[in-house]
Amino acid sequence: MLFDMHVHSAKGSPCASIKNEELVKAYKLRGFDGFVLTNHMSRWSMECHYKLGYPDFCKMLHDVYLEAKEHGDKIGLTVLFGQELKLDCTGGNDYLLYGVTYEQLLDYGDMMAWTPEKLKDASEKDGFLYYQAHPFREHMRVVSHELLYGVEVFNGSHDDHFIDSIANLWADKYKLHKIAGSDCHEITHVGVAGVRFMSEIKDNNDLLTALKEDNYYLVEKAITAR
Repeated sequence: MLFDMHVHSAKGSPCASIKNEELVKAYKLRGFDGFVLTNHMSRWSMECHYKLGYPDFCKMLHDVYLEAKEHGDKIGLTVLFGQELKLDCTGGNDYLLYGVTYEQLLDYGDMMAWTPEKLKDASEKDGFLYYQAHPFREHMRVVSHELLYGVEVFNGSHDDHFIDSIANLWADKYKLHKIAGSDCHEITHVGVAGVRFMSEIKDNNDLLTALKEDNYYLVEKAITAR
């Protein structure tokens, strides 16, 4: 099953321009079986949504996901709930989260104020997974490999894939788990990269199992229009 692991939509991420319905249809057209909606969980995004009249940031993220999922269900495309979390203390590092539920988001409170150590502890305690997104992009900070489960080694939204090569070598050196994603923000980003799972993925439990078992391979330049 072909999945994009790093996707944004306009309602959930102020920097994205593609609406949920258009997003879902575009991924279906390009031969994908699903994607993880990883809208930004950052101070900037939260402030933007406050100004737009959404005081409950976590509820907004979840409502946007539910809308995308509804569109996906209509055409047979799986949409899963994820997040791209920016930690304040790292100077702006982004972490892709998989398997965090809406209820956990409410229970955790202000995750943006967490440290990488706290993120790791919560992951080990509660079973979700996290990967540093585009770790060698400008303005990112390299953290100890001991504080990571994995890294994004191919990001489809930038042209400088030398930094992806560095991320891949770094993952090999420290035996970190790898993922790839389009980092989709607009229609031209749809389906640029992803992962192909060797098992069926219908929900976040399936996703976590496949990721923990490394039961997939990375796909770059993944567009395969039907």
